[in-house]
Amino acid sequence: MKRVGALATIALAVAACVGDDAARSRDPGGDAAPPGDAAPAGPLADAGAEAQVAVDGAATDAPIAIVCPKAPPVDFDAIPGFKEKCTRLVYVAGGSADCSVATSLDDGAHWGSVTSIPDSGSANNGPSAGRAFAFGFGRGVAVYTEKTLASGDGTTWPASDALPGWPYSVGLSFVNGLFIYLGRGSQFSFDGVHWAGFRANDPYPNGVLANFRAWQIAYGNKIYVAVGQTETGKAGFRTSTDGQTWSADVVLGSGYSGYLSTIVFGNGRFILGGTGSGAPSPNAEGITAWSSDGLTWNDVVTNEKPGPAGAIDFSQLAWNGATFVAAANIYSHGRWTSPDGVTWTAKSDAPGFAHLTAFENHFLAGGVSGQPNGVVALSDDGVTWTQQVAFPSGGESVDSVGIGRVLKGP
Repeated sequence: MKRVGALATIALAVAACVGDDAARSRDPGGDAAPPGDAAPAGPLADAGAEAQVAVDGAATDAPIAIVCPKAPPVDFDAIPGFKEKCTRLVYVAGGSADCSVATSLDDGAHWGSVTSIPDSGSANNGPSAGRAFAFGFGRGVAVYTEKTLASGDGTTWPASDALPGWPYSVGLSFVNGLFIYLGRGSQFSFDGVHWAGFRANDPYPNGVLANFRAWQIAYGNKIYVAVGQTETGKAGFRTSTDGQTWSADVVLGSGYSGYLSTIVFGNGRFILGGTGSGAPSPNAEGITAWSSDGLTWNDVVTNEKPGPAGAIDFSQLAWNGATFVAAANIYSHGRWTSPDGVTWTAKSDAPGFAHLTAFENHFLAGGVSGQPNGVVALSDDGVTWTQQVAFPSGGESVDSVGIGRVLKGP
């Protein structure tokens, strides 16, 4: 016997309209998605499913019918049980040499379906295939050179919109229902297929992420924060309330030469990390800081014992819902864990990672120091890690990693 209240009844009654609502929720102004951008469809939309639910707490035994859609985009969190029935986890690793993507469909235990994607231009114009991954609405997105790739199953990666020669393109994120492609400039997408935005040196309105070298972005407490390097070569950030219009450059602390390379939101706060250029002083050598609002930063600290070249790159941060992990793969080759993002425990004997991500409770890392090319590391607690070979040939270095959910398909 199942009892549901009136609020649950209303939520289910409007499930078929969740796509429009989701688009409006990502646009504080209430405008619909830009022309050509498909808003995510609800899991019951166009499914012909019927569900009888209780009103005002009356009892019912009627099951809620869930019909899985055939293709993304879809908001799989709209109805309880939909994620478990209609989606599956996919792990991906991007290789550099042959622009390849390796895939695992069993939580990283076995890797296969290595897809080679031909490059479309000079590597100086952007990342090679698999340099950056993001997952949202049942779709995976990868970027390379001048194109984006959108995958509905994590194993095949057809090209979508072309990106016209973006210089210094370094990252891709899915945050708060929005895909954002970062570099000197930014593009955003509501579905991972159709993109809009601006690149450096293009005519652009004020507030766009142009001429700011953005490396990574996070969302929390109703604000987006993008970290990177300002036009003046300082470690800094920009903020936004909608992911499309951005503030001017903000220099972190007293002004550190170098850049911020990573940011994550978890446990109610933002944590950032970065690296310095070695000179001039002060520089962001192993810099870390935390903030609750993305504007005021606390405990700005730098590494006191840099390596022989001057800078230590705390390259990645990730949060799996219970633990923060910080990783480095230059000089220190180490890892740190923290329950709150403020107090850290060093794992001095652990190998470092060049790339790190987390989704749900899973961590995935690539560029494992001391290991052959093609090796990835996996963990569910950030402390105990296992290693697997994503690229059996061993010749491919792992340039990026990603975890997300895609539709199971027929």
